[in-house]
Amino acid sequence: MEQSAYPVQKENAPGAVPSLVLGIISMVFTFTSIISIVLGIIAIVLGVKAKKNIKTEPTRYEGDGLAIAGIVLGAIGIAGAVIFTIWIITAIVAASYWL
Repeated sequence: MEQSAYPVQKENAPGAVPSLVLGIISMVFTFTSIISIVLGIIAIVLGVKAKKNIKTEPTRYEGDGLAIAGIVLGAIGIAGAVIFTIWIITAIVAASYWL
């Protein structure tokens, strides 16, 4: 059995890059709560699946950092959307109090 002089090129785990992209988009759309929450959930699910693929086949897949970033950004997008929604509801209730 002969060793190759070149290292084996690993591919990114399926879902790692889409998780990162959707996490970024989720943060951009924080002020449109529904879109941000939906994209954040999808980013988290894809990131977790990508991490699972990397863990089960570490010689084939890489992209752990991309998956983690997608999970974190998706969670931040969801949290931002929830905080913004609470803030808007509070502002509406406060404004209706003064009318």
